[in-house]
Amino acid sequence: MNIKFFIGLSLFVSYCSFAEMHWVKSENIKPAEVKTAKIIYSGEITPRQVSELISALDEINNDYPQADSIKIFISSFGGSMESGYLAMQAIKGSKIPVETINAGMTGSSATLLYCGAQKRFTLAESSFMLHPAASPNINTEWIRPNDIELLRKDVEDGNKYFKTVYKHCTTLSDEEIKKILYSNDSARYLVASEAEKIKLSQGTLAGILPTSVAYYITNDTK
Repeated sequence: MNIKFFIGLSLFVSYCSFAEMHWVKSENIKPAEVKTAKIIYSGEITPRQVSELISALDEINNDYPQADSIKIFISSFGGSMESGYLAMQAIKGSKIPVETINAGMTGSSATLLYCGAQKRFTLAESSFMLHPAASPNINTEWIRPNDIELLRKDVEDGNKYFKTVYKHCTTLSDEEIKKILYSNDSARYLVASEAEKIKLSQGTLAGILPTSVAYYITNDTK
């Protein structure tokens, strides 16, 4: 683990990195004085990235129990359905209230993560993508009846996540959700104002404010 110390403008901050998660913590503020922590999640929804997200949530809950909120800024086109669902449950289980903010694009399984919070917001020019689950046919070039059945079940299992979450996270009707989850031709691309109309988002925020405790999770391995 590398630890670097930066001193500037009377602010002493430690910077650490592990794998693809980085964090910045102010050293001149006591844990009890931390009221807001920030997590920037940028990249695919993968088991590894979600594990890092849950690690950050656990650390904030353990080290800063008197914090009022955890703000997660999301920029992701999606990825693993199961990982998105796991992230959603971790957000719901946080003792410190979590707010999610769409910070560019929140699409596909990233919407599961987004919907884990009771308070959900959007940066002005951000957008959402709601579409059906999909399954790659990676086992064979030739499709047989049993392959079709397995692919159908895989897609249906993925759509169950979307159907349940969108029913409680939006005001979309069952028929509208069914249409979205049937074909990419019926996918919904929503800007901030449209997301507010269906209660997916509760409002628009301006900018990302600095916090004394911040975590950065990306797919960049460099």
